[in-house]
Amino acid sequence: HRPTLRALAYAKLIRADHLEALSISVDPDETKALREDWERRGINVPLKILDSPYREVTRPVIEYVKGLRRQSPRDVISVYIPEYVVGHWYEHL
Repeated sequence: HRPTLRALAYAKLIRADHLEALSISVDPDETKALREDWERRGINVPLKILDSPYREVTRPVIEYVKGLRRQSPRDVISVYIPEYVVGHWYEHL
């Protein structure tokens, strides 16, 4: 979760009027564990979970951002995506 925490720290530096974390749920057990970990760590950023039963990640995010733009067309929306860097070449497989 270190990349996520770094992305959150960076996003907080921007001092936006509204900040929320977004996660795509492709596995109910993983989502439950994420929610529990989020609460256990006391992260003071709301966590929004988007369901993706077909394990698609990009489309739910794009649709969510489009919805935000429709609600508040004058607002600037920034999306920070944490990057997980693997230690070995074979971890990409």
